Amino acid sequence: MSTPGPAAKVAQIGGVVLRCRKEADRGAADAARRRFSETASLLAEIEVEAPDLTCRLVAQRLRSAALSTEGGAYGVGFYDAVSEALRRLHGGGFDFDAAIGMVEALEAAAGVPLPDPDASGHAG
Repeated sequence: MSTPGPAAKVAQIGGVVLRCRKEADRGAADAARRRFSETASLLAEIEVEAPDLTCRLVAQRLRSAALSTEGGAYGVGFYDAVSEALRRLHGGGFDFDAAIGMVEALEAAAGVPLPDPDASGHAG
């Protein structure tokens, strides 16, 4: 059995994010956040396989959101932002300004800072 490539991993996470969005919309945001946290290992793989620094930055911040224990449950807007980030990762990536904008959008939607998950002091 072959190892799935980056596109398959992004698609797999995208499916989880769709389920999370539906759960959050139904009022089960805590369950959705727990489900999203299960994507952290796949996001780490995508981060390592990212074709450039900007894709790596966005994947890293997605992983940070998955690992974070700060703040409350994520709402529908967060999962919409994650879906957009995954779409862009799969569709060719970001220029630098777009990557920074995506990180800012993810942080705003999450309601908490999303630092490098490998940096010391990360609450994850």
